[in-house]
Amino acid sequence: MSALDDLLTQLADDEPGTRNFTVHVDFLAKDETQAAFRAVQYVEALNTLRPEVDSLRARVSAEGAWSASVPLFCNAPGPDPMDICLERLGHDGYHNGPGATRNWTDHDVPAAPDDIGSRDGAGRPGDHPQWPRP
Repeated sequence: MSALDDLLTQLADDEPGTRNFTVHVDFLAKDETQAAFRAVQYVEALNTLRPEVDSLRARVSAEGAWSASVPLFCNAPGPDPMDICLERLGHDGYHNGPGATRNWTDHDVPAAPDDIGSRDGAGRPGDHPQWPRP
């Protein structure tokens, strides 16, 4: 089979699978603030091209230190179970999500012991380390 045949076969079989995979992409930045800003841009651009990419769980780390990676998005749970905050981690002001509740504060969500940090990268601001806001 030629390389063109391989490519055409891959393009034809473009349905999402059932297993998660992670892409690690290195890029240059002058500091953590610029790195976080650029990482969000890269994730949002990739998600525009490939909607199946789970951008909300995207993380960034310095020098490939994945054990010290930081989430890019807030992901704080909202009052409606379908709401999670889509703003960048460390944002100011209200949380904002796609569901019924457009803007909420941490005080609008009842804190349950099993709720905080129940989703990968999710939780209230301050539940995990964060870099300076871009």
